[in-house]
Amino acid sequence: MRRSLRKIDSQEVQQYAQSEPLFTVTSLDEARQRLVDMGQDPARYCFYTWMRQGVRYYRVWEDQRLKEGIVKPAPFGQEAARLKRADAEKLYTVAKRFAGGRVEFAQRDGVLWVIDGETGKAKVGISVPVVGGGLIFYQGEWNEHQAAHFVNALLVRGQRPDAAFDEAEALAGVPS
Repeated sequence: MRRSLRKIDSQEVQQYAQSEPLFTVTSLDEARQRLVDMGQDPARYCFYTWMRQGVRYYRVWEDQRLKEGIVKPAPFGQEAARLKRADAEKLYTVAKRFAGGRVEFAQRDGVLWVIDGETGKAKVGISVPVVGGGLIFYQGEWNEHQAAHFVNALLVRGQRPDAAFDEAEALAGVPS
């Protein structure tokens, strides 16, 4: 899991233009310290940095991506999110490197399948272009809410796949 503020790029900062920044400082350490002094977890915040007249500034907001997630529940077969290349690569890397346990990953016909390690049943299929783009879920045992929660837990909150799997399983009663 992330332990510090997340850096956002000039494209993403436009989404924060309407909301009031928490504060602006001249060092990332100062931003972290102010958040800790306020009793806040720095990992729940993001920052944008720029230079003006030789001075680097850091503007801090509450991280909307962490709060709302990047993947929304969508009907199976329809686009649930547009992923940046880095997020798509992260999803593939997690699936490739994670070994055994409660959850397993298998790739078939361009779809990444999330499989219950104990029963061998497919929970959901995830279609993600390697270079980023549209994320699409394919029907398994999970509903759309469980699928979105699982991917958000991996990409946004940085959880281990087995913990994200258990959380998604616990959402079994959420209507789809």
